[in-house]
Amino acid sequence: MKDNNYIFAFGAILVLAGTILQISGNWIAPYLVGTGALVIFVFRQVFTPRSENFRIRRLMRMQLISSALLLVSAYLMFTNNPRNAWALTLFLAAFLDIFIIWRMPKEKDC
Repeated sequence: MKDNNYIFAFGAILVLAGTILQISGNWIAPYLVGTGALVIFVFRQVFTPRSENFRIRRLMRMQLISSALLLVSAYLMFTNNPRNAWALTLFLAAFLDIFIIWRMPKEKDC
């Protein structure tokens, strides 16, 4: 399981680095964000634990939406939207992730 955490951290670092590079106007930023978002999306699809608890299943669906918002952010970076709409979808993805972390029950509560 620890190797899986490294894969997820690698995707998150790519998204973070791509976001910083996008702000500075680097051409490689959308590729980094797109790769990182795809890694996170696939990671969450493949390694999501199955649960009978309705609350956990709802939070996992919210994580799917958050991952999809990361992919939308990468797409908007590629389109060079003049209003920086990618920042809004990236903010929404981050907000959802923070909310999910706050609401997810601890291991002993499951």
